[in-house]
Amino acid sequence: MERFEMVVNPFDSLVPLETQETSTRKRQDLQSICGGALIGLRYALSAAHCFHTPGMYRIRAGSSLKDSGGEIVNIRKVLLHPKRTTRLYEYDIAILELERPVKFKSTIQPVQLPDNDALIVPGINGMISGFGDTYTAENTGSRVLRVAQVSVQNLKSCEKSYSLYGIPITSSVFCAGSPQGTKDSCQGDSGGPFVIDNVLYGLVSFGLQCGDPEHPGVYTNVANFPALAKHFLLNDQFSKALLKNTDILKINISE
Repeated sequence: MERFEMVVNPFDSLVPLETQETSTRKRQDLQSICGGALIGLRYALSAAHCFHTPGMYRIRAGSSLKDSGGEIVNIRKVLLHPKRTTRLYEYDIAILELERPVKFKSTIQPVQLPDNDALIVPGINGMISGFGDTYTAENTGSRVLRVAQVSVQNLKSCEKSYSLYGIPITSSVFCAGSPQGTKDSCQGDSGGPFVIDNVLYGLVSFGLQCGDPEHPGVYTNVANFPALAKHFLLNDQFSKALLKNTDILKINISE
């Protein structure tokens, strides 16, 4: 049911987006499994469903190439929203705490977080990026970072289209795509950013079929979780806890 990548009509990465994009991979084989976005020296955001099993993960930051370049940093902890369960399509957000700070430079920069009262309105355009599947990649993903512009869709219409499959669409998410289905996220893009003017408004969460205009991609609404993310940029308490890097924690942060 879940799908995560850049599908139809992607174009090669623009430099500003590749500075913020991360790819998440298993340490054992370095295979890319999801996307993400840097929000600070030691933190990135991604999709919670990418980390449904414990494991040792790392990110590659600051490269437009999936398998080379940039900076590789181990993930120390994966922090999930306390209400997240595998049975829900909500709260699909994870904070990745890195073992060490990344080195900010021209090719590695953080994305800004939205204001608490930021609204995602139908018709507004955002940029999505990822190393996920394209029609030509045939489920192998893209070797280079792909970027596409998609438009936010009416939430009620999206809710109606997904209700036929028993999938709830709530205010914690928004839907985005293109009228003809020519631009979308797809398998492998999960956790990747939806950005407007260098502000991270969404994370790729799920969908039915890549490039389906009747069922646009669904994105976690980052503006709904301001306390979750900003807590870690202001408070370093978790970095002082000597927990194994295989731990996947659920944290209680009042929003």
